[in-house]
Amino acid sequence: MSYEKSCGAVVYKTSNKGIKYLLLKSIGLDSYWGFPKGHMEYSETEEETALREVFEECGLKVNLIDGFRATDKYNIDNFIEKEVVLFLGEADNSLIKIQVEEIEDYRWCNYEEAKSLLTYESGRRILSETNKFLCE
Repeated sequence: MSYEKSCGAVVYKTSNKGIKYLLLKSIGLDSYWGFPKGHMEYSETEEETALREVFEECGLKVNLIDGFRATDKYNIDNFIEKEVVLFLGEADNSLIKIQVEEIEDYRWCNYEEAKSLLTYESGRRILSETNKFLCE
């Protein structure tokens, strides 16, 4: 079994309407709603990968918030052991420029909207951890 590692961020912004989370919808037959993330490149740190992937997929520069790091592990077709590391990233603005080769759509959502839109239970778990962290 081979091993892959991806990193990204749960991206959020705050306004007078509260916290909004950025969700991206991937392109393809296995399209899903999730957070910006992607494969680590040689010699990158997890944080460097997260910052690069967020910028590549949605055109945002984010500030990673200290003290938050969530992980998800799963197998793909019993051939690949996958680990995903997500940080918490505060958006510098809300102007999105999606990477059209990989991303079909995006939405800024409040917590309940994001929770219902996320495709995978692991994403909902990480969103819950994120929301708890931000609200403490």
